[in-house]
Amino acid sequence: MKQYSVLSNIKLAEDAYILSFERDFDFNPGQVVEITTQTSIHPRMYSICSGNKSKTVHILYAVKDQGELTPCLSKLTKGEFIWVSQPKGNFLNNVGESVWIAAGTGIAPFISLIESDFSGKVMLIHGASSKQKLFFESTLTEKLGSSYFACCSKELSDGQFHGRVTDFLNNYGILPLNIPYYVCGSAEMVVDTREILISKGVSYDKIFAEIYF
Repeated sequence: MKQYSVLSNIKLAEDAYILSFERDFDFNPGQVVEITTQTSIHPRMYSICSGNKSKTVHILYAVKDQGELTPCLSKLTKGEFIWVSQPKGNFLNNVGESVWIAAGTGIAPFISLIESDFSGKVMLIHGASSKQKLFFESTLTEKLGSSYFACCSKELSDGQFHGRVTDFLNNYGILPLNIPYYVCGSAEMVVDTREILISKGVSYDKIFAEIYF
């Protein structure tokens, strides 16, 4: 692992931040890095949330009150240091037509792909508990237009589906069966989403999942 200086650590919502540091490595959109604030704290994996041509790396993370690392991350200020591994993983190595399904900070790998000039045809179903936690909603609306579907489970908002992404899928009509589905969110969300997709005829080998990073 290598030490990096924090460029910024911006609070996006009550318990969510985006941390940035200078990029000096190559990566594929969808990959993760391990991060820690000090060698005595076990590193955790986080999906990169920036394009692979950007001069900086962005990490979107949610603070876990009982966690060992994220409360420390949230207190970092510009100029302080973190330890970061080389990127790893192969989630979302895809350039064709696909469906993306994300909840909460699970939007990170999809943002990385979009900011890396993804050229495929995509439908994105994006869920959060509130509008404030629909991170990058304006960017996604601009980039994807009518192929972007926002879902809020605890808040009513014009133009958004009221409910979880799993509710959206249950209410959706016929899904395409010959393209891949990429799912990123909590373990519970991933399991529930996979079950719904399979019940609608999507084969297991067409579903690629990543648990929250």
